[in-house]
Amino acid sequence: MIQLQNLYFRYHPKRPLFEGLHFQIDKPGIIGLLGSNGAGKTTLLHLLAGLRFPWAGTCTVLGAEPRNRQLSWQQQVLFVPETIEMPARTLQRWLAELAPFYPRFDQRLFDAIVKEFELEVSGKLSELSFGQQKKVMLAFALATQVKVLLLDEPSNGLDIFSKSQLRRIWTRHLPDDTLVVISTHQVRELGAQFDQVMMIDQGKLLFHQFSMISL
Repeated sequence: MIQLQNLYFRYHPKRPLFEGLHFQIDKPGIIGLLGSNGAGKTTLLHLLAGLRFPWAGTCTVLGAEPRNRQLSWQQQVLFVPETIEMPARTLQRWLAELAPFYPRFDQRLFDAIVKEFELEVSGKLSELSFGQQKKVMLAFALATQVKVLLLDEPSNGLDIFSKSQLRRIWTRHLPDDTLVVISTHQVRELGAQFDQVMMIDQGKLLFHQFSMISL
């Protein structure tokens, strides 16, 4: 599903971020992407989403290069950033504009997740609190049922109870054929959800292994 071979990336010619990064993920599940601040977790998600491009090497997701961002590919890959800024639209209008882009979007699933989050959405989405906006976006992301879901710090902005809700929602509603890559510092809160764990540091993959919890 995801393959990186000898990948190089840098923001500055004299300060490389990734040098010869290599890994492969073949099966669906939840991958925890760990590392210190500045290790490149968000940049790696951007590369997988086609929002940044490798300097050298190859990066393929679902058999295609993300940088090409083909329409059929974009319909199967979704990136949710850490910071969410929803538009000044009602939920109904926002869904009507965005949901048709994703062929497997399930309105009933979206409604069920919103209910589990105990959300009552009225007025414009931009008027919601940051935590509420995050819940709406996470509900939408799961309801798209894309094949690859990339989440950057998904629990940031959620209170303790909402983080517990999110863990239960993943358990109940994540499609069996979806690969989720989660960049996070919240290992204690989300670690039990991980099927595999990856850690990057100084442009290198320190380890990539199955989570002990999943064995």
